[in-house]
Amino acid sequence: MGIPLDDGLFDYTEAEPEELCDQCSALNFALLTLHDKRIKEILAFVLCERFEMLRCALYASSEEFAA
Repeated sequence: MGIPLDDGLFDYTEAEPEELCDQCSALNFALLTLHDKRIKEILAFVLCERFEMLRCALYASSEEFAA
């Protein structure tokens, strides 16, 4: 299936680990302060995605230093 045609709605550039860390912190803060169960469920899913992206970015960074 791949990445859809660029409709300008999404930015597909890879984020730096520092940016991903900031996003995770903001999502975590929102999860702690919001009360709507549905919104928290959605944000928790996005947070899990960002953690996976952060893990991949950090793993790729460590491989670059090892080479």
